[in-house]
Amino acid sequence: MRRIPLILLAVFAVCICTNPAHAQSDFTWDVDYNISYGGDFAYIVFHSVITNTGTTRDSYEIHKDDIIPDDFVWSTAICVEDFCYAPFVTDVVTDPVDPGGQVNISFDFVVGMEVATGYGTLQVCTAGGGGQCLVENFVAFHTSCDLLVVNDYNEPWQFWPSYDAVAAQMPGKNIGHWPHSLQTPTLADLQVLPMVFWLTGGNGISLDANDRTAIGEFLNAGGSLMATGDDLAFSLCDPASADYSPEGQFWIDSFFDITYEIDFGGNAPEGVPGSGVGGGLVLPLGGSPDPDVVTPGLGSAPQFEFPGVGVTGSMNTTGGKRLLYLGFDPADVAGPELMTLLQRACDALMPVTDSDTPALPQGLVLRQNQPNPFNPKTNLRFASPAAGLAQVVVMDVNGRRVAGFEASVEEGENSLPFAADGMSSGTYFYLVQVGDEVAAGKMTLLK
Repeated sequence: MRRIPLILLAVFAVCICTNPAHAQSDFTWDVDYNISYGGDFAYIVFHSVITNTGTTRDSYEIHKDDIIPDDFVWSTAICVEDFCYAPFVTDVVTDPVDPGGQVNISFDFVVGMEVATGYGTLQVCTAGGGGQCLVENFVAFHTSCDLLVVNDYNEPWQFWPSYDAVAAQMPGKNIGHWPHSLQTPTLADLQVLPMVFWLTGGNGISLDANDRTAIGEFLNAGGSLMATGDDLAFSLCDPASADYSPEGQFWIDSFFDITYEIDFGGNAPEGVPGSGVGGGLVLPLGGSPDPDVVTPGLGSAPQFEFPGVGVTGSMNTTGGKRLLYLGFDPADVAGPELMTLLQRACDALMPVTDSDTPALPQGLVLRQNQPNPFNPKTNLRFASPAAGLAQVVVMDVNGRRVAGFEASVEEGENSLPFAADGMSSGTYFYLVQVGDEVAAGKMTLLK
């Protein structure tokens, strides 16, 4: 038998292992968050990291699209590492990245003076072949909007039927849009604007545990909320629902002050005579509505009903909160009555106070520092439930303390100036403690 020299076997093995036909392009894309907000000229950075998980050196093709208000300030940009391209640049290719290596990219918004919501999307594809592409969507809204609309539809980023139907019937209102499929809002997010419309839309859409936590905290803090949707109560309270749980049923009873009764009431809810939101309205529901019927608690006033069947809408103003519950999807309202309904909802939910001072939060609530990114000064913003001494600690991404200070704070809104003297560009975390309350935030220094 003919023997092959060992040196030739080794060369043959190397050829097989390094054959380009066996090399694979693959990557992961980790995004910090997808939705944020700011005032005039706010600079919002949606940071993310691409990791080459393939077996070959590769570059990445990045494509940008956006839908933003048409003023001279609103803009978006692609940033790769420390370099940001001009807003008109929509296509970028990164430098090659070795297997296991990473490249930092970001989608940057500048919020303009037009009070509205802007949308953007990035598509990242491997340049080395294989056709792998990933898409991420980003939303930024102005903090002077009149209300926040949280929409639960899990559809492509530019199409939200329930949101579109509501927004079109609210002329004169500036709307901050929060697509729930991109990111779950926190208590601090819900408190940014004066009121929240939470649209759960059609059948099968429910409020998960994180949603219920945020909404519960928001209502406990005196928030103003309209919660709507087919099967909103059914999904949490009916044993026939896949999302049913005793905890969900207890939550509905406790925070919405309603008891679920049946799954379908009819096609035309009528306003309860004398009610502030429903009085005199009949709402023809188009499409395939599936409205719930409930019994309001002692603290809730009926607003809409199916005569002879039961109530499908109620208003609760106990405990400082203002909650309007509708057991149907507003997008199903097929006539001009929708505009009247939404205007009345805004009027009913507008917080009523003895002064212009907002209600104090139940706990320490951290706002986004402004400006962010910053160089070298910014303001650390938060709402404190009481006056006292605030302790602030700033740490780098490895958890090392790089700065710290103490300052006296008042109950309510506070803003503490911070100067990053001697600190290098990068992402930093900061802790704010007032009494036993602690909150953590993240900020970006760009020099």
